[in-house]
Amino acid sequence: GVPTASFAVHPISGEDVPIWVADYVLGAYGTGAVMAVPAHDTRDYAFAEAFGLPIVRVVDGGDLPYTDPGVCVNSGEFDGLKTGKAKKAVTYELSQ
Repeated sequence: GVPTASFAVHPISGEDVPIWVADYVLGAYGTGAVMAVPAHDTRDYAFAEAFGLPIVRVVDGGDLPYTDPGVCVNSGEFDGLKTGKAKKAVTYELSQ
């Protein structure tokens, strides 16, 4: 991974998120924007561990990386929502 020294603004929290270049991104996945959820994706977790990046749990559950459904934590207004409902609520919030 290579840090770009650029940042994106998280559309809900307003936090600056560092942008990195990585060689493990799946080219056929998504629509051109890439996200990372290191606490909840095995590849993102390995990348964050390798480069000392923060890993923030946003779904309560077992050991990290936790990839199963659960209840949102560290997610501001979405705390306490089950992940299925939280995905719908976040999608709605982003559409406004």
